[in-house]
Amino acid sequence: MKLFVLAAFSLLPILPPQSAVDAHTLEFIILNDDQTQTVEVEHGDFLFSAPTFTPRDNVVLTAWYDDEALTQWHDFDVPILASKTLYAEWRYRGTSVQPATIRASEVGERFASETMTLYFDLYEPLAYQVRYQWQAARVTEQQFEDIGGATLPSFSPYRNGRFQYRLEYKVPLYNDANLVVGSIPYYTAPIIIEIYGQQTYTLPIVLASFFALFLLVYYFQKKRAIYFDVAGGQPLPPEKFHVGEDTSLLPKAKKKGYRFVGWYYDQDYEFPFKGNRMPLKSMRLYAKFKPTLKK
Repeated sequence: MKLFVLAAFSLLPILPPQSAVDAHTLEFIILNDDQTQTVEVEHGDFLFSAPTFTPRDNVVLTAWYDDEALTQWHDFDVPILASKTLYAEWRYRGTSVQPATIRASEVGERFASETMTLYFDLYEPLAYQVRYQWQAARVTEQQFEDIGGATLPSFSPYRNGRFQYRLEYKVPLYNDANLVVGSIPYYTAPIIIEIYGQQTYTLPIVLASFFALFLLVYYFQKKRAIYFDVAGGQPLPPEKFHVGEDTSLLPKAKKKGYRFVGWYYDQDYEFPFKGNRMPLKSMRLYAKFKPTLKK
């Protein structure tokens, strides 16, 4: 009988240790990221928090879920009874948590012109279709104004003085069909810096404006000449007029044996002079004569 029992037990399969059977694997995956971690937990034990992951700029890690669709929230207060995969995703860092930060190319508060650049390092998978607008305000004010043309993730301040700068970035809002239907504005925490040495163009612009005005006045005040071609008659000296001045009373040309008919713009006498205001430039007029009749 004892031999029969021993033989029966020898036919039973060899079971692995109880601890190996009861060990479960928890795999932590962050959507839109390449970070994953695996944790071994004994059956029935608790894992009260997720492992530590490398933080990303301007985003925060939300709660963990038991499904990839992120609909079933994972409760860390429940004992581990099976292996599973947990999912999480990055979300933009809202102002209620902590405003996003701006990275400066140099350390300090006062910089020479064209030496400082501000950067906004938004986590790349979340940066898709984000729109940027840099803004500035005086240190004593809270009303920020858009900086024209500053619509990139980086910006180099160019205005002399001490100002605070921030970035407005608009995140696309998607509907259930994954179509963009709007946007959500976020603002970074302001950074205060002082810029000096920027060349100002105010004085050259003012001087150039005065010089241009002087040239304009000189141009219009300078008299233009009317030259007279008398076609062999008695010479006439040119007469000068200001632009727009009345030129209707011009001298009459004289030529012996001829009668003066009038002034013309051309030598063929096709276009008679009818102007009564001096044009912008000098001109030449031609006298037309007709022979006088002898009695």
